[in-house]
Amino acid sequence: MIKIYHFFLVQDVSKATEHLKEAGLSQYAEIRVGDALQTLRDSGGMIDLLFLDGWKDLYLDVLHLLLDRLHPGSVVLADDLNIALEELTPYLEYVRNPANGFVSVELAIDDGIEYSVKL
Repeated sequence: MIKIYHFFLVQDVSKATEHLKEAGLSQYAEIRVGDALQTLRDSGGMIDLLFLDGWKDLYLDVLHLLLDRLHPGSVVLADDLNIALEELTPYLEYVRNPANGFVSVELAIDDGIEYSVKL
């Protein structure tokens, strides 16, 4: 089963729900609203792909919360490197340090995306 977690404002949930329905993915998705550090505590099984695009200063906290659910080969994408570099510096230092179990590279897409793979 695929799970998708959205942490948008409540008013964005109806739009996300509509998009999933239009794409035929409603049965594979679960939308949760609220603080990611709370709503992801019971995220279920292993995570294949984690996309971080919320409060930039929480990227590292969310990663640490979910770290034990990432397996070798799990991909972590972190958005907005070029517009929030100061807030993302602790996160980037962590995923770019091989001692922490990731290989990571910046992708020059839109506002910058960090593409990290769990080793």
